[in-house]
Amino acid sequence: MLKILFTVIQYAFIFYFLLILVLYLFQGKMIFIPYQDIIATPSDIGLKFEDINFKTQDGANLNGWFIPAENAKYTILFCHGNGGNISHRLDTISLYNKIPLNVLIFDYRSYGKSTGSISEKGLYEDVAAAWNYLTETRKILPEKIIIVGRSLGGSIAAHAAAEFSPGGLILESTFTSMTEIAGERLPFVPVSWLLSYKFPTVKNLAKIKCPVLIIASPDDSIVPFRHGEKLFAKALEPKTFLQLTGDHDDCYFLCRTKYIAALTKFLETCF
Repeated sequence: MLKILFTVIQYAFIFYFLLILVLYLFQGKMIFIPYQDIIATPSDIGLKFEDINFKTQDGANLNGWFIPAENAKYTILFCHGNGGNISHRLDTISLYNKIPLNVLIFDYRSYGKSTGSISEKGLYEDVAAAWNYLTETRKILPEKIIIVGRSLGGSIAAHAAAEFSPGGLILESTFTSMTEIAGERLPFVPVSWLLSYKFPTVKNLAKIKCPVLIIASPDDSIVPFRHGEKLFAKALEPKTFLQLTGDHDDCYFLCRTKYIAALTKFLETCF
């Protein structure tokens, strides 16, 4: 009996070790789900746009779109989530265009037509390059730019807002940190030791002085609502919290009227 028990424990240990090894080696593929094919463009929904390319400090070539809106006074710098590419965000682009707001949406390295290999540092360089494109190439004043980050993009946006001086920051369905949310999903794994990607959104919020809008939904099945609450508690004033209904990717469209009203009011706070 003891021999059988020892054998079971031995196999369980081997299985656990292999599981940890797989999680460590393939964590990048589990977090980032890039698509290279551009399935549509803003022209497919009747919007004029510029297909643009700009380089990061470390030499990656990034692709994006600049979508001007008639009579727009402000510009959105949009950081999308971990899956797909810019062509999967046409509904969001259309919504901003109607407010009206100019939009710069770009693909991170290895997403869409962008080149380079993914790393946390590299993604921060990507958003810095997008910021420099707006402020240096297009000569848009920093205070006229609102950085928006959705899901994983919220952590990237928060890092940029801490480094630069935008007119405002909007975090949508964003986690407090990759370490915390991964630990919640895998409580049996020593995540803090294994995880190479930290994305410390909540730490960056403590450095941000511009107006901040935090958006979360209690129906979110991917990022628990408490993450939004924690982010709001950590953010400095002036800050606003918007609670929507609906899941991770569709709450903005299910609550379109409420969402647009909140954005419009937030813009008044910023400017």
